[in-house]
Amino acid sequence: MDAETWAAIAAAVVATVALYFAAVSARAAKKAAIHAEAVASVEQERRDEERERRHEELEPPRPSKIETEVFGTTLYGRLPALPRDYLIRIGLCDEGQPGGKFRFQPQWHVSAHVPYCFPIDVWPLKPSVQFVVAVKFWCPDLDDDHTGPSPWTCKCGGPGLGSYYVLDADEQLSGDGHWEWWAVPIDLPFDEKAPAD
Repeated sequence: MDAETWAAIAAAVVATVALYFAAVSARAAKKAAIHAEAVASVEQERRDEERERRHEELEPPRPSKIETEVFGTTLYGRLPALPRDYLIRIGLCDEGQPGGKFRFQPQWHVSAHVPYCFPIDVWPLKPSVQFVVAVKFWCPDLDDDHTGPSPWTCKCGGPGLGSYYVLDADEQLSGDGHWEWWAVPIDLPFDEKAPAD
């Protein structure tokens, strides 16, 4: 065989070896991509679980009932002291009314570790009246300006205050709170007579 034939055979061998290693590299790259995708998926699941865990940690602890106090001729409910600041809206429902619609009060900023009182109704109540309470909570830092006395936020991606809208003229509000308590019973005082002035 002449030199040109040997050169052609050598070139063919080199090309075959190169193709083999290219195929091995492609398989390795594909395996690496699959592994990287699996790692990214596991990491995303971990981040999602961490966000959900943190969301649950930030949720205000729900009381079994709302304590009450009478000041003058008004019955007030008292939310327990909460572990951090929240924006809240409180809804009252007179179960004696047909349909049991919640009437929501204006938004309030509730400070951490300070009980919050809210008006319920004129005292004494009618005998058939039994109120339950709904409370919608949001983080105090809903905007990017990070204002307020104690701004913090929940990064779970749940609804902010902008998810609210007015449903009717009675100020029956709809929309999701970031956390919600529904149908918490009110513990009425034992003496259901209005105090003497």
